[in-house]
Order: sequence, then C-alpha cells, then structure tokens
Amino acid sequence: MAWQACDAENYFCPECGETVGLRSGRYKEAYFAHHRQSTCINDVGESNLHLLGKQQMWQWANHQGWRPSLEVYLPTIQQRPDLLLTYFHQRIAMEFQCSPLSCERLIERNNGYRKLGLGFVWYLGPAYHRHLGKAKRAQFVQKYKDTPALFWWDINRHGPVYQPLRLTSLANKVQLLKQLYQLQRYPRSYLKLRAQVYQTGHLLNLCPLVGHCNEINTFLLQHSDFEWRVQLLLWLGKMPLHYSWTPEEWLRALDQRTLWQTCPCLTTSALEELQKRHLIKFTQDLVGAQIIGSTSFGYFLRQRPNWFADVGEKVTVIAKLSE
Repeated sequence: MAWQACDAENYFCPECGETVGLRSGRYKEAYFAHHRQSTCINDVGESNLHLLGKQQMWQWANHQGWRPSLEVYLPTIQQRPDLLLTYFHQRIAMEFQCSPLSCERLIERNNGYRKLGLGFVWYLGPAYHRHLGKAKRAQFVQKYKDTPALFWWDINRHGPVYQPLRLTSLANKVQLLKQLYQLQRYPRSYLKLRAQVYQTGHLLNLCPLVGHCNEINTFLLQHSDFEWRVQLLLWLGKMPLHYSWTPEEWLRALDQRTLWQTCPCLTTSALEELQKRHLIKFTQDLVGAQIIGSTSFGYFLRQRPNWFADVGEKVTVIAKLSE
C-alpha cells in the first residue's frame, strides 16, 4: 500500500511490470505513479479525496476480517473495483464514488460484476451531497437491513454512514398547510397538471387531502409523488361507483399508471417488493379516506374523490386534524 511504502525501495506495477514512483507529501495522500508516456491501463489519475477514501475503506474492511485487495483488475469485464473482498464466502466489489457517474455507466459496471458472480456495494463521497435529486437517489439506493438506503463514506469518521430513504407517506398537518400555501403562492408550478385538473372542473390547490404527501428523500417515482397521487385521483373520479377489483387487478391498474425510476443497485426482486409496498401504502391511504373500500374479495370504489369548494373549506378541515 502506498501509505505503507518508503522512498528507499523500488516498486513495480503489478499490471504491466514497469517501475513506478512513490508520490507523497504533507497535504496529499501517498500514491504510486507511472512514469510519463506509460501505456499501462492502470495509469489513471485520482483525486486526493478518492485516494484517502480508498485507504480508509481498505483499513476498515481489513479490520472486519474481509481480506480486502485494492485495485484488482478483472480482465474478463475490463473493470477494476476500488476494493475486492470476501464477505461470508461471497466475493464483493466495493466502490467509493466521488466523481459523477451516469446511470448507464453504473448499470454497465454492475452487470459486469454480476457476470462474474460478484456482489457489489457503492459508497458515495461528499460531492454527492450537493447533487442528490430523486434520480440520483434512485441510481444509488441499496438495501441496508431490509431498508432502502444510501451508503456514504464519511472521511472524517473513517467509516460508513447509512442514510435510510422513505416511501411516500401522507402529509401531516404542518406539511398540508405548507403545500397548500405553495400551490396558492406559486400558480406556475405543475402547469400541465393544473390544466389537466381544470379540465375536470377542479382546481389543483383544492385537491383531496389524500393527494398531499411527504416527499422527503423519496426515490421510486420519475415524477413527483404528489403529481402521481393527483393523477390517480383523477382516474378514480372517472370510474363508476362501486367498481370492483381483485387485489391483483387493483395493483396492476396502479402499476400501469406509474412511471418508476431505474434503481440499478437493487435486485429485480428487491425493487419489485419496494414498488409493491409503495402501491399498498397508497391503497391504505385511499381506504382511510373512504374513497376505496376493502373486502375479502378485493377493493371497490366507495365514493369518488371529493375536491374542496374553496380554500377556506380546506383550511378548516386541515385545522381539525391532530398534529
């Protein structure tokens, strides 16, 4: 390891056999560098942050007894994970991602590891804190103790941090009032959805309370969860009263009206399970709002969604809710 090396020794690249120089300094992590004009495929520059993170990850994994190796080249797939280790007889590639990585490239990398029967784990660097929209959360979401989460590597703590991600939940009283204010204050938000709602004889800010939701750290849907809920409320508003579905027909109908995000770090079964949980949670919200009825045979439309007549009526109903 470069941080364990000394200037008096000679070092050689394990890939091409060329001599390499040891680079170290007071403010830069130690690393090995090829000489100029080297054609070695291992001759790739790295940021100081990435070098430091890899060093910490190696020390952490080694302390766990996982026998980590740094920068092992996998010729079959032409990839080089930051670490390759053994966890309970499973070989796992561990990556510390500091720079931008497209979803397409991430899928390609993960497919390569799957081809070799390797597991993989992606830890994000601090740069991703500044660019973490819904699409990026979906891109890097993984499972941690049966919970969807983002995996971070904390340079200051020399260890991993796991950030749980949420599925959509109903908005609480404070969130309802805040969202109502935003819909009133910014009339240009959701322009397409506003027009669609207006064509049905309603105003978007007067949607049923079940349309409002908590969208903090959500990741499953391509569009906003609020828009998704309102679209489904509009669909239910067109259905004949007492229309019924079996549980399978109901979930299929919701799924067909949903645009899911791509989550390449989750297995197909894990992603499908989360999607199903998302649909069931909204179903429970509809049952609680008495829009959908539940029987032993499935579901039926108890009543069409009731839109509010004016803001005052909606505020009054919200004010009566418990905190």
